Amino acid sequence: MSRQFFRCLPLVLLPLATACSWVALEKGAGEVLVLPPERLPADCESRGKVTVSVLDKVGVLERHADEVIEDLNILARNYAAEKGGDTAVPRGPVTTGARQYAIFRCTETTTPGGTEAAERADDDVEVIPYRGN
Repeated sequence: MSRQFFRCLPLVLLPLATACSWVALEKGAGEVLVLPPERLPADCESRGKVTVSVLDKVGVLERHADEVIEDLNILARNYAAEKGGDTAVPRGPVTTGARQYAIFRCTETTTPGGTEAAERADDDVEVIPYRGN
């Protein structure tokens, strides 16, 4: 192959790398929810806070914001599962690839609105947890 091909190859592959999710969901993290603060049930016990971070740029190209948030959420879910939590709540915006989360263990249910909402949810919605690739 020509030298020109090998010189152009990084230019072709770099944009593809910026669209990838690089974080794997670990055992137990599939049951952890990421909820906004206003949807956190009242009966939750704090398990601490964590700041997670990922690369928000690959070379000179910025990764798509949704991909960065997805990776941060997965890292927070992994940490929550490790600490015995079942819910992660973002505590602010993403800043240079980092975000802080509060980790909780909810006693009754992690469904917002408590047990009554969980019973209604069973009638209306099928929840399929994300299992990775």
